[in-house]
Amino acid sequence: MVSSQDDVRKSLTGALHLFPNGAVFVGADMVNEPHRHFTTSIIVGVDGPVLVRAGSLKELSPVDGVLVAPNVEQQLDARGKRVATFQVDPESQDFGRIAHHFETEGVRRMDEATVAKVRAALHAMKDTSRAAFEVWSLTLEALSGGAPRRELDPRIRKVLEIIKADFLSPPPAGKLAAAVGLSAGRLIHLFTREMGLPIRRYILWLRLRDVLISAVGGASLTEAAHHAGFSDSAHLSRTFRGMFGFPPSAIAQGGGRVKLSFDLEASLSQRSPHPVVDAERLARAKLG
Repeated sequence: MVSSQDDVRKSLTGALHLFPNGAVFVGADMVNEPHRHFTTSIIVGVDGPVLVRAGSLKELSPVDGVLVAPNVEQQLDARGKRVATFQVDPESQDFGRIAHHFETEGVRRMDEATVAKVRAALHAMKDTSRAAFEVWSLTLEALSGGAPRRELDPRIRKVLEIIKADFLSPPPAGKLAAAVGLSAGRLIHLFTREMGLPIRRYILWLRLRDVLISAVGGASLTEAAHHAGFSDSAHLSRTFRGMFGFPPSAIAQGGGRVKLSFDLEASLSQRSPHPVVDAERLARAKLG
């Protein structure tokens, strides 16, 4: 039986390391509800298998390592176990290196050799974002290969630029569509096909990224929610749970016993898919 929200908040421990291209969580007792989100998930049991439900895994099943494509419903039960989860932004070049795994299905088990390589790196990893970044790089390298990723439709790339210019007050679908010569209905369909989720849900993803970096910079959840355009903490909590399967209080500093960290030097070595947004965010967090 999956733990309640209170159980998750009280038992979940570890560290969440943030990067422009995604995030790495390494910790214990990660138990969440069924959820789906914009990022690709790479899940590895640090010491042995953990329980995962996603795609063809219809029930919670023991897996050593698995990749889950964007917007695929998933659930994790690592109760009493250590687990590492890598969240990879589908707009990033890092995702392009592993996209071939999802050509025929949305969930792929990792092979034994790759799991062993990642586990060895996790066992040797120090509790720093620099070390987490090194494990991130090793993991993506081990999973890379295949044909180059198909380029996004140029009209969708343009829409993404417009949205990111002001994701707190983005233009309505009609104006976005007019900017690229499409009807609103056609844009909505094309955006969902190209990005794997609707426009409104994509905007929520940008806002959640903003919340996490604000929290690293020392903001309270209430402050972070307000700055990212959420009406209140309850709105943030509903959205966060829908994306990640557990409440934001589970990772709040001091409340969920999960350390949030952001390594500026490591992050600057990545080519962010959100350069304008991240530049403003870094300045606001006084990290750059």
